[in-house]
Amino acid sequence: MTALSSVHSLTLVNKKDYDKWQEGRLLYHYLYSRLVTKEQAIEIMKGHTWYQENLDFSDHEAVQEALSEGYWTCGQYNDYVSTRNFDSFADEFDTPNGDTVIAFGYYGFAG
Repeated sequence: MTALSSVHSLTLVNKKDYDKWQEGRLLYHYLYSRLVTKEQAIEIMKGHTWYQENLDFSDHEAVQEALSEGYWTCGQYNDYVSTRNFDSFADEFDTPNGDTVIAFGYYGFAG
């Protein structure tokens, strides 16, 4: 018998950042469920001991490969969700003070 575990993700962002992500100007941080710039992603990696010890930050190709493993474009995010047969959602709503917020994520079972 295979054990199944529930998988879910919820991210809330303002519409401008969501649009930037869809345009390829922001990346989705897989572990923290937030959107960041490429520069912010590199700075986050530089702060982690594993990357400090195992990644040559002057090697552009190696940095790009490391980014693709934990920081996803919108297309990579969609590929991850679809290849695992997760259900996904993206809903837009306005806050009382007029900001537009996007709630997006995925859910399902892994195992």
